[in-house]
Amino acid sequence: MCKVLFVIPENARAFIRDLETASLFPSWIPVQDRDDNIEKFKMTHPIDLAQKFSLFSEPWQPKIVGEVNGMHVKLARLQGAFEWHSHEKEDEMFFVVEGVLIMKFRDRTERITQGQFIIVPAGVEHLPSSEGDECKIMLFEPASTLNTGDGETSARTVTELERI
Repeated sequence: MCKVLFVIPENARAFIRDLETASLFPSWIPVQDRDDNIEKFKMTHPIDLAQKFSLFSEPWQPKIVGEVNGMHVKLARLQGAFEWHSHEKEDEMFFVVEGVLIMKFRDRTERITQGQFIIVPAGVEHLPSSEGDECKIMLFEPASTLNTGDGETSARTVTELERI
């Protein structure tokens, strides 16, 4: 009978991580550069919005799916009305992926349909809501943006966003 003893080096975790990420990078990229660029490299591949939306079902809980120049790209499901709020220093862009978004402002209401978007400038009070059962949206906003705005927090405030 032959017994085999495997010795796992102290840096096994780094070695295994390098093996896992090696297939993501061309062989000419030095290993030390892979750790620094893994997140950026992942973002150079297409993101399937339907697949990302399938990962969550709760309304009014935005999820981060990407980053662009200090901006978060978020997905959210809307059901019913949210709450009046504003963002003193941040613009927001709402892109309708599916359904109909109703954006109320103090002086008017806008209806945004699939494939359309609306930009809410900083400081403008607004109330997003869905028309019908649900609306799926993609948001582009600074990473510092809190979903319930600059006022008091509420049960719908999300301070720690999940990345999917």
